[in-house]
Amino acid sequence: MKKEISSCTVEEENGVLFILASNGTTTFGNITPNTGLKPAPIKLELGNQNYGRIHIEIRHGKQIINAGFKSIEAFVEYVAHNYNRIIEGKKYSLGTGTHMLQLQNQHNNTLYIELVEDKGFWRVNSGGVFRRTYGKNKKVVWSASEVQNKQSVAYHTLLAGNLTDNTPATNGTVSQPSNHKDISSSQ
Repeated sequence: MKKEISSCTVEEENGVLFILASNGTTTFGNITPNTGLKPAPIKLELGNQNYGRIHIEIRHGKQIINAGFKSIEAFVEYVAHNYNRIIEGKKYSLGTGTHMLQLQNQHNNTLYIELVEDKGFWRVNSGGVFRRTYGKNKKVVWSASEVQNKQSVAYHTLLAGNLTDNTPATNGTVSQPSNHKDISSSQ
Protein backbone atom coordinates (compact mmCIF):
# COMPACT_ATOMS: atom_id res chain seq x y z
CA MET A 1 0.00 0.00 0.00
CA LYS A 2 1.49 3.33 -1.10
CA LYS A 3 1.36 6.36 1.21
CA GLU A 4 2.69 9.92 1.13
CA ILE A 5 4.80 10.65 4.24
CA SER A 6 7.16 13.56 4.82
CA SER A 7 7.25 14.65 1.14
CA CYS A 8 8.11 11.15 -0.11
CA THR A 9 6.13 8.14 -1.24
CA VAL A 10 6.46 4.99 0.81
CA GLU A 11 5.26 1.42 0.44
CA GLU A 12 4.82 -1.02 3.28
CA GLU A 13 6.44 -4.43 2.88
CA ASN A 14 6.18 -6.88 5.77
CA GLY A 15 5.54 -4.09 8.26
CA VAL A 16 8.48 -1.93 7.06
CA LEU A 17 8.03 1.42 5.28
CA PHE A 18 10.25 1.66 2.20
CA ILE A 19 10.76 4.78 0.09
CA LEU A 20 9.84 4.38 -3.58
CA ALA A 21 12.49 4.89 -6.25
CA SER A 22 11.74 6.80 -9.46
CA ASN A 23 10.69 3.57 -11.20
CA GLY A 24 7.89 3.02 -8.67
CA THR A 25 9.57 0.09 -6.90
CA THR A 26 11.40 -0.05 -3.58
CA THR A 27 14.69 -0.95 -5.33
CA PHE A 28 17.13 1.96 -5.73
CA GLY A 29 19.92 -0.15 -7.22
CA ASN A 30 21.60 -3.51 -6.83
CA ILE A 31 24.71 -5.11 -5.44
CA THR A 32 25.84 -7.38 -8.24
CA PRO A 33 27.75 -10.69 -8.08
CA ASN A 34 30.94 -9.18 -9.54
CA THR A 35 31.43 -7.07 -6.38
CA GLY A 36 32.13 -10.09 -4.16
CA LEU A 37 29.28 -9.10 -1.84
CA LYS A 38 25.97 -10.92 -1.61
CA PRO A 39 23.91 -9.89 -4.64
CA ALA A 40 20.69 -8.19 -3.52
CA PRO A 41 18.64 -5.05 -4.12
CA ILE A 42 19.48 -1.77 -2.39
CA LYS A 43 16.49 -0.33 -0.52
CA LEU A 44 15.87 2.83 1.46
CA GLU A 45 13.65 2.55 4.53
CA LEU A 46 11.84 5.56 5.93
CA GLY A 47 13.75 4.78 9.13
CA ASN A 48 14.20 7.19 12.02
CA GLN A 49 16.82 9.61 13.35
CA ASN A 50 19.39 6.77 13.45
CA TYR A 51 19.12 5.33 9.93
CA GLY A 52 17.25 5.54 6.63
CA ARG A 53 15.72 8.50 4.85
CA ILE A 54 14.83 10.41 8.02
CA HIS A 55 18.42 10.11 9.27
CA ILE A 56 19.86 11.22 5.92
CA GLU A 57 17.51 14.21 5.78
CA ILE A 58 18.41 15.30 9.33
CA ARG A 59 22.17 14.78 9.07
CA HIS A 60 23.00 15.38 5.40
CA GLY A 61 19.89 16.73 3.63
CA LYS A 62 21.11 20.30 3.14
CA GLN A 63 24.53 19.06 2.02
CA ILE A 64 22.91 16.78 -0.60
CA ILE A 65 20.64 19.54 -1.93
CA ASN A 66 23.54 22.04 -1.97
CA ALA A 67 25.54 19.55 -4.04
CA GLY A 68 22.86 19.80 -6.73
CA PHE A 69 20.57 16.85 -6.10
CA LYS A 70 16.83 17.56 -6.28
CA SER A 71 16.04 15.19 -3.40
CA ILE A 72 17.47 12.61 -1.04
CA GLU A 73 15.84 9.91 -3.15
CA ALA A 74 17.55 11.22 -6.31
CA PHE A 75 20.90 11.15 -4.50
CA VAL A 76 20.41 7.61 -3.19
CA GLU A 77 19.31 6.35 -6.59
CA TYR A 78 22.18 8.10 -8.38
CA VAL A 79 24.81 6.55 -6.12
CA ALA A 80 23.10 3.13 -5.95
CA HIS A 81 23.06 2.91 -9.76
CA ASN A 82 26.49 4.37 -10.46
CA TYR A 83 28.82 3.55 -7.56
CA ASN A 84 32.38 2.87 -8.68
CA ARG A 85 33.89 1.70 -5.41
CA ILE A 86 32.84 -0.29 -2.36
CA ILE A 87 34.83 0.02 0.84
CA GLU A 88 34.46 -1.50 4.28
CA GLY A 89 32.52 0.48 6.81
CA LYS A 90 31.97 -0.35 10.45
CA LYS A 91 32.58 -3.96 11.51
CA TYR A 92 30.31 -5.61 14.06
CA SER A 93 31.35 -8.35 16.47
CA LEU A 94 29.58 -11.17 14.63
CA GLY A 95 31.51 -10.59 11.41
CA THR A 96 28.80 -8.45 9.85
CA GLY A 97 28.96 -4.74 9.29
CA THR A 98 28.40 -1.93 6.88
CA HIS A 99 29.94 -1.11 3.53
CA MET A 100 30.24 2.22 1.78
CA LEU A 101 29.16 2.57 -1.82
CA GLN A 102 31.03 5.49 -3.32
CA LEU A 103 30.68 7.40 -6.53
CA GLN A 104 33.72 9.58 -6.84
CA ASN A 105 33.70 12.79 -8.83
CA GLN A 106 34.68 16.19 -7.47
CA HIS A 107 33.20 14.87 -4.21
CA ASN A 108 32.80 11.46 -2.67
CA ASN A 109 29.10 10.62 -2.91
CA THR A 110 28.67 7.87 -0.33
CA LEU A 111 25.94 5.50 0.83
CA TYR A 112 26.36 3.39 3.96
CA ILE A 113 24.65 0.06 3.37
CA GLU A 114 24.08 -2.98 5.53
CA LEU A 115 22.90 -6.42 4.49
CA VAL A 116 19.57 -7.45 5.99
CA GLU A 117 20.22 -11.11 5.28
CA ASP A 118 16.94 -12.56 6.55
CA LYS A 119 15.01 -10.13 4.30
CA GLY A 120 17.35 -10.37 1.30
CA PHE A 121 18.25 -6.72 0.70
CA TRP A 122 20.90 -4.09 1.40
CA ARG A 123 19.51 -1.30 3.59
CA VAL A 124 20.73 2.26 3.16
CA ASN A 125 21.61 3.38 6.68
CA SER A 126 23.09 6.78 5.82
CA GLY A 127 24.70 8.75 3.05
CA GLY A 128 26.12 12.09 2.09
CA VAL A 129 28.34 14.16 -0.15
CA PHE A 130 31.80 14.18 1.42
CA ARG A 131 35.29 15.42 0.61
CA ARG A 132 37.15 13.49 -2.09
CA THR A 133 39.44 11.74 0.42
CA TYR A 134 36.58 10.40 2.56
CA GLY A 135 37.22 6.74 3.39
CA LYS A 136 40.72 6.69 1.86
CA ASN A 137 42.15 4.65 4.76
CA LYS A 138 39.45 1.98 4.57
CA LYS A 139 39.86 -1.36 2.84
CA VAL A 140 38.58 -1.36 -0.76
CA VAL A 141 36.30 -4.36 -1.29
CA TRP A 142 35.56 -3.68 -4.96
CA SER A 143 36.53 -1.05 -7.50
CA ALA A 144 34.99 -0.64 -10.93
CA SER A 145 36.93 -0.21 -14.11
CA GLU A 146 35.52 1.96 -16.88
CA VAL A 147 34.22 -1.15 -18.62
CA GLN A 148 32.60 -2.63 -15.49
CA ASN A 149 30.88 0.62 -14.63
CA LYS A 150 29.93 1.40 -18.27
CA GLN A 151 30.81 5.05 -17.79
CA SER A 152 33.17 7.02 -19.92
CA VAL A 153 36.27 8.80 -18.69
CA ALA A 154 34.91 11.87 -20.47
CA TYR A 155 31.85 11.94 -18.21
CA HIS A 156 33.96 11.85 -15.03
CA THR A 157 36.16 14.59 -16.48
CA LEU A 158 33.06 16.70 -17.17
CA LEU A 159 31.83 16.20 -13.60
CA ALA A 160 35.02 17.82 -12.35
CA GLY A 161 34.12 21.00 -14.21
CA ASN A 162 30.94 22.99 -14.60
CA LEU A 163 28.16 21.06 -16.28
CA THR A 164 25.66 22.75 -18.54
CA ASP A 165 22.70 21.64 -20.61
CA ASN A 166 25.14 21.42 -23.55
CA THR A 167 27.00 18.51 -21.97
CA PRO A 168 27.59 15.76 -24.55
CA ALA A 169 25.55 12.61 -24.04
CA THR A 170 27.13 9.65 -22.29
CA ASN A 171 26.47 6.03 -23.11
CA GLY A 172 23.12 6.21 -21.29
CA THR A 173 23.92 4.76 -17.88
CA VAL A 174 24.29 8.05 -16.04
CA SER A 175 21.80 10.89 -16.17
CA GLN A 176 23.09 14.32 -17.02
CA PRO A 177 22.75 17.15 -14.51
CA SER A 178 21.35 20.37 -15.95
CA ASN A 179 22.63 23.85 -15.31
CA HIS A 180 20.02 23.96 -12.55
CA LYS A 181 22.08 21.32 -10.71
CA ASP A 182 19.11 18.93 -10.83
CA ILE A 183 20.86 15.60 -10.59
CA SER A 184 18.34 12.82 -10.95
CA SER A 185 18.51 9.08 -11.05
CA SER A 186 19.93 6.95 -13.83
CA GLN A 187 17.93 6.56 -16.97
